[in-house]
Amino acid sequence: ARMNCGGPLVTEALGRPWAADGPYQAGVRAGYVGGIALTTAFLTDGQAIGGPDSTRRRVLASARAGWSAYRFELPDGEYVLRLSLAEFVVQGPGLRVMNLTLEGQPLATGLDLAATFGVQYGGELTRLVTVADGRLDLEAASGPGGDPRVDGPLVNGIELWQAPATWPAPPAVNGLVAKPSYDANLLAWAPEDTPVAGWRVWRAPAPDSKAAEATPPAAAWTRLADL
Repeated sequence: ARMNCGGPLVTEALGRPWAADGPYQAGVRAGYVGGIALTTAFLTDGQAIGGPDSTRRRVLASARAGWSAYRFELPDGEYVLRLSLAEFVVQGPGLRVMNLTLEGQPLATGLDLAATFGVQYGGELTRLVTVADGRLDLEAASGPGGDPRVDGPLVNGIELWQAPATWPAPPAVNGLVAKPSYDANLLAWAPEDTPVAGWRVWRAPAPDSKAAEATPPAAAWTRLADL
């Protein structure tokens, strides 16, 4: 299942359809609770949000802000949840801060998309989740320290698929690039359809020095800021 949060039915560059956003209610198996739909025509270096090599520019160009929940009625079992996230409204860190929970457990606390990815950049968060009551609940609330004038939590796209019975060996990272950004170095790589919970990133301060694991130790994103 793929939902284009805040937007209509779209087909991404790889040919996969994303369903239109809609409210959760009786008789509807998936949808949002609360919030407003946002779209952007803002272009970065002549390209839509996500950059010229992103397959998800059409998904990242819309969002739902100020939502309190997304609910999906599903058979019990293990699923992989992947969120597509891009801050295209506020213009810097510290303005939109949000807390996310998945099936009642913390998913992300104090998440600031502008600080994590930068403004007008897209990223992803992937988690393995067990559904035991026939419904997956993804919930959100504004976190501490954000600007109260901002329209609360933001999400651009949600994907769900059933976890495989056996896990294949993870693929090598594709499209890895490193580039400077403000006061940090950014590592970015291409998203994978293989359900990977995260990547471990190691860094060395100099070419001939010993590498140590970066923080956070397991990066679920497809972008990591090395401060």
